[in-house]
Amino acid sequence: MIHPNVLDQLHMFAVAAELGSFSATAKRLGRAQNVVSYGISTLEQNLDVKLFDRSGHKAGLTPAGEALKKDALHLINTATALTRKAHELSAGVEAVLTIAIDDMAPFGLIQQALTVVAETYPGLELRINRTAGREAWNQVSDGRAVIGLAVDTTGLGAIKDIIPVGHVYLIPVINPLCALSDVDGDGYDVPDFRQIVLSGSDRPETNPDYGVLSPNIWRVPDLKSKYDLIREGLGWGTMPSHIVENDLASNSLRRLKLPNFTVDQEITLKLFSQPGAPLGLAGQLMKDQILKSASHP
Repeated sequence: MIHPNVLDQLHMFAVAAELGSFSATAKRLGRAQNVVSYGISTLEQNLDVKLFDRSGHKAGLTPAGEALKKDALHLINTATALTRKAHELSAGVEAVLTIAIDDMAPFGLIQQALTVVAETYPGLELRINRTAGREAWNQVSDGRAVIGLAVDTTGLGAIKDIIPVGHVYLIPVINPLCALSDVDGDGYDVPDFRQIVLSGSDRPETNPDYGVLSPNIWRVPDLKSKYDLIREGLGWGTMPSHIVENDLASNSLRRLKLPNFTVDQEITLKLFSQPGAPLGLAGQLMKDQILKSASHP
């Protein structure tokens, strides 16, 4: 049977294993040396194994002590995490925080928020669902996520919980090795080549098409698939500028010259939560930090 004070004793053991000295261990832990010596001896008795060789000037680990050191550290870390999470839960922190983020949202907008939440609530389980189209809103509205970040909130403008937090700029791009058929009289590309279109649903007829100019289209459910197909020369399409800026700089993609895109198409990125449902402590902190990042880009 493990002694009730085993975690305290394991802590003494771990520190003594690191420092190789009971006196140094006592000093670091702010304990009397005889307390440390007694604690480790008691641990050895309960485990029925010698952890330290005390014959030399320094307390060296025995082979058994060396073998058990990793397990001791694991138990200490697990117990610490358990205690921390219990304290967070008792304070009102969510057990799990789920956020739904549109593929088009730049990661930089949430990076600082994630860092702050991780440091403030280290025991929190965070789930990030990458989505496309209106799926972020669908997940928030049906309770699968508590916070959403998306560009497509069509028809939801009357809901007060929707807050603009930035913009995404869409530009039409194509693999430079793809030959378009022609240019018009004004020098614009004629995009009759296959267009890759993002459809965030298995029922594309329920999603209106935006910016479709080609008579030949392929539909994909996520931005990564769209990007890969365009890069491979299987079609052209609009992409967020922050995703393709390196490709444009390296000439692995080129920008199409289209009359509909004489300037970058700007779409608003919006933050939202379920109307009337208060956020937990971690959710509110996440929301506040995203808003802070948006106000100081």
